[in-house]
Amino acid sequence: MTDVEPLIDTHVHMWDLNDPTLRYDFLDADLPHPILTQEERRTLAVPLYGAEQLRVDTESAGVIGTVHVQAAVGIEDPVMETVWLEAQRARHGLPTAIVGHVDLARQDVDDQLDRHLEASPVFVGVRDSGHGTEFLDDPDWRRGVTVLGERNLVCCLDVTMGRYALARRLADDMPHVTFVLDHMGLPLRRDDDYFAEWQQQVQVLVDSENVYCKISEQTLVSHRWDPQNAHRWMTSCLETFGPDRCFFGSNWPVDSLYVDYQALVNAYRALGEDLSVDERAAMNIDTASSVFSIQR
Repeated sequence: MTDVEPLIDTHVHMWDLNDPTLRYDFLDADLPHPILTQEERRTLAVPLYGAEQLRVDTESAGVIGTVHVQAAVGIEDPVMETVWLEAQRARHGLPTAIVGHVDLARQDVDDQLDRHLEASPVFVGVRDSGHGTEFLDDPDWRRGVTVLGERNLVCCLDVTMGRYALARRLADDMPHVTFVLDHMGLPLRRDDDYFAEWQQQVQVLVDSENVYCKISEQTLVSHRWDPQNAHRWMTSCLETFGPDRCFFGSNWPVDSLYVDYQALVNAYRALGEDLSVDERAAMNIDTASSVFSIQR
C-alpha cells in the first residue's frame, strides 16, 4: 500500500457470470440500458470480477474498505447475491460491507431483509428504485423504508434531478432512516446548464441531516474521463453537503471503461488539500464508516 491517507470506497461491484443462481442484466448487451452501450457492456462482462480482482485494483491506492452495491439485476432471489458476496468476504476479506437489493414495496419485506441479515453480518443497506416514477411517495414502498430504519439499515436512493424535493420530503418524514444520494443525484448530463440547474435543485436536501451524498460515477454519462468536469462536480458536492456528509465511490469496475482507479482516487483526494486533518478524515473514512457500520 502506498503512503497515502487511507480511503473507503463506498460503491463497488463484483460478479460471477458462471454462477447459475445469479443474474446481471446490466451486463447483458442484448438488453436495453439507459446509459451503457452494447460495446461497453461487452467490454465489462468478464466471467468473474470478484474479491481478488477488486483487491488488485484498489489496495495500492490506499483503500482500506469497500462497500459493494447491488450488481445482480434481474435475479430471482436477491438474497443469493448476498450469499455469494459473503462467501467472497469469508475467503478473501472483501467486500467490507454490502448494500443489497430488496423490493421495498413487497408485503414480505421484513422476511426478505431478515434473510439478507442472516446471510451476512456486514449487510448494511438496500438499493431499490421502486416501481414507476413516483415511487418515493408509494405508501407500500415507504412502509419498506420504515422497516429498513427499524433494522438500522441504510436506504440508498437512485433519484434524478426533479425528484430531489420528493427525496427531501421522504427524509424529513423518516428522520430515523439514513439515506444516501447515490452518484451525486444521478446527473444525466455534464454540461454547464445542467450543472447550474443541479446545483440549485440539490440545495433542497441540504437541511435534511439524515441525507448523505455519495461522490461517485464520473465517466459514464459522458462516456469519457474529464478531470476538470469531475472536479467541478466533486467540489460542488463537498461544498454543498460538507465532509461530514460526503464520501467517495468509484463505481468500480464499471468506470474502468474510461478512467484508471488511481486517477479517480487522486481526483477525489485533491478535494481535501485545503481542508483540516479532521475534515479530510471525515470525507475519506469517518463518514463512510459511520453510515455503513464499518469497523476499523
